[in-house]
Amino acid sequence: MADTRGLLIYDGTCGSCRSSVGWVLRHQRSDSHFSVVSSQELSDRELAQRSLTRGDVERFVCWIEAGRAERGSRAVARVLLRVKGAWPLLGSALLVPPLSLVAPVVYRVVARYRHRIPGATSQCGRAGAVGRTQLSHQKETTQSTLGRDGHRDAGVL
Repeated sequence: MADTRGLLIYDGTCGSCRSSVGWVLRHQRSDSHFSVVSSQELSDRELAQRSLTRGDVERFVCWIEAGRAERGSRAVARVLLRVKGAWPLLGSALLVPPLSLVAPVVYRVVARYRHRIPGATSQCGRAGAVGRTQLSHQKETTQSTLGRDGHRDAGVL
């Protein structure tokens, strides 16, 4: 049976990506159950088990749920469905036309120039090892942030 909890895979070497994951952690709904892991922490075998390649995770943020892999703007949309506020409305809109037709193009432009986004580092998009992050769904966990090394600053896992 496939795990129905979601898994967000991101570039742990990218400051913009880590900042985005930190934002997600701070804004996730209390009923939202998913894990987060940096792409550098997964082996090629683990990626293949999730229907992904090393190339996929080097180019896209990825979302895995119920055995299905989504990449790029669709992965972003799936994550937005799980945060507080009006963001789930945007997440839903990104999954249907006309936004679903434009979102991949916008995603590729943002991903290509992510090293220029505030919070980015010179390592954005480069391979490097960072730690695995497991989300807890308690209030104190959602208030923690990711450190520069991609690990959670808070010890609550």
